[in-house]
This record gives sequence, structure tokens and C-alpha cells, in this order.
Amino acid sequence: MDRIITYFKKNPTIGFITIVMFPIACALIYGGIKSLWLRKKSKQNSIAIYEFLVKSGADQTAKTTDEIAKALNISKNDVIALCSEHAKIADAGKRQRSWKLKTEEEEKEEAKENEKNKQKK
Repeated sequence: MDRIITYFKKNPTIGFITIVMFPIACALIYGGIKSLWLRKKSKQNSIAIYEFLVKSGADQTAKTTDEIAKALNISKNDVIALCSEHAKIADAGKRQRSWKLKTEEEEKEEAKENEKNKQKK
């Protein structure tokens, strides 16, 4: 330990860089790990929501955000965000922020619209 202290006393620039860079590196590593963990959690929740809708027969009847959140113990904001982004879940619009599974016809129409939008660009 004395060697390290002596080295930093002789080389203050190295000591300063070490003192500044170590916390920054730790913060970057922590942020990266947290980001990966949150992405994994979102993926798991998205799959759970889809499976819940499949099991509950949401292709015929829509489920509200509250029902999904209570059944799966996920926050309402997360349910809204994940359902909005999911390719096979549509906003039913009948009740307060309700969700249902997309039918094959809706998926085909959406694919056609996406192709038209790509051609315009």
C-alpha cells in the first residue's frame, strides 16, 4: 500500500486521472448493467402480457390496463408502454385504455401500410 501512495505522490497527474476516471468507469459499468437488466425485465413483461391476453381470450374481448396490471403485478405505465410497442397487441379503444390481440386481417393491413410508408420515403 505504501508503494502505491508513494507512486501517486511522485506522479500527481496519474493520481488525479485515477481518482477522476475510477468513479466515471464505475458509473458507466453500473449504468450498462442496469440498462441490460431493465431491457430483460421489459421483454419478460411483454411476453407475460401477450400470454395473459392469449389465455384470457382477448381476441374477442378487450382487457383494460388495470386488469392486466393487477393480474401480472406490473405498473400501469409499463403496461401501456409495452402494449403500445407490441406488434401483436392493439388498442381496443372501447373502454378506458383497453387492449386486445390483433386479428390476422389487422396484421395484414398494418403490413400493407408499412410497405406504402416505406415506398413514400
